[in-house]
Amino acid sequence: LQVLENRGDTPIVEWGVTIPGHSVAVCIYGGEDDDIAEGIYLKLGNGCGTTGGTTVTYTTEAGAVYEYEILRPTPQNVKVQVTIRETERTPATIESDLKTAIVNDFYGNDPNSENTRVGLAQNLYASRFSVAAIKTAGVVDLLSIQVGLNDGALGNMITIPGNVEPVLTEDNVTVVIQTDDEDGVGS
Repeated sequence: LQVLENRGDTPIVEWGVTIPGHSVAVCIYGGEDDDIAEGIYLKLGNGCGTTGGTTVTYTTEAGAVYEYEILRPTPQNVKVQVTIRETERTPATIESDLKTAIVNDFYGNDPNSENTRVGLAQNLYASRFSVAAIKTAGVVDLLSIQVGLNDGALGNMITIPGNVEPVLTEDNVTVVIQTDDEDGVGS
């Protein structure tokens, strides 16, 4: 859930979402429409518009009907690439350990990093996953971590728009293991 607001008179674009003047964009993935409409009714002041493309309706006990627009984000895959150097202490299970640790961190389930779930309308920095790689998965020589969105380029940071629900599976975590021979250090 992310609520983006425009208190001004003219439309603005925030996190890739156009918000008319004096309006809010309630960006929410999941949840029941009736519960969302009730929540908006209880929290939203009179005179504030909503935008988003999906209409939800709340009916009061007195029979008054209120319609609100919400934005239902589209799920998109995040990609993570972790590059490490193999050492004598690199466990044989490092690839699966890393994939599990990165996915758990992404969803806010890594007790070592204590990060919250990656969500919409935010910048995702690749460095976020360093604690999961080093402390949780046990990487000894971390070389780099990069992130990407869908088929976009990998980099140090991605911007997740307000109309995108980021998702990550182990299939979208790539682990590159370099040996001394690959980088010219070995014999």
